[in-house]
Amino acid sequence: MEYTCQNHPKEKEITIVLEQYDLVVISDKTSRKIPYAEITEIRLNKKKNLYLIQIITLDYGTVLVTSQSFGKKGETIDQSRLYLTFTRILHMHLIEKSNATYFSGVSLNKLLLFLGIWLVVTILFYITDDYFQFVPGNPLLLTSLIFFVGISVLGARVTRWPKSYKPTDIPLHMLPSAT
Repeated sequence: MEYTCQNHPKEKEITIVLEQYDLVVISDKTSRKIPYAEITEIRLNKKKNLYLIQIITLDYGTVLVTSQSFGKKGETIDQSRLYLTFTRILHMHLIEKSNATYFSGVSLNKLLLFLGIWLVVTILFYITDDYFQFVPGNPLLLTSLIFFVGISVLGARVTRWPKSYKPTDIPLHMLPSAT
């Protein structure tokens, strides 16, 4: 199977060919052959009407495939039906030929990074406020409030928490409808 997409109007089109034992990525006259065994993770995500799959490999980096392309004038071309077929066939190839892990939603690493940064900012605020006493009252109480506000904002903003799935049971909410 062959699938062509363009992730952004300023990027070049990429074509992905699913062969028997390899995934071939063709971009601007260059091609790289990625064995299915080298694929370590598949991540499905959705942003409004845009569906995307990240194919993460050991030695070849990450290949980002979206459900859209762009015309000559920059207009968006929806390729949902082809993307749905591509995603299902890719998963079928990977079942027997790869030990990849499968996730849907945002990256857990990004969430943990945000929480770590927010925790450091909160601690710095506590130390600074405790020393200089910018805000009257108990600095520990205010710091705790700031920390929980950050966690609440994160919880409200993240609508696609990371979840693992089996390649035979692709989450339907991360795929375009077949209609």
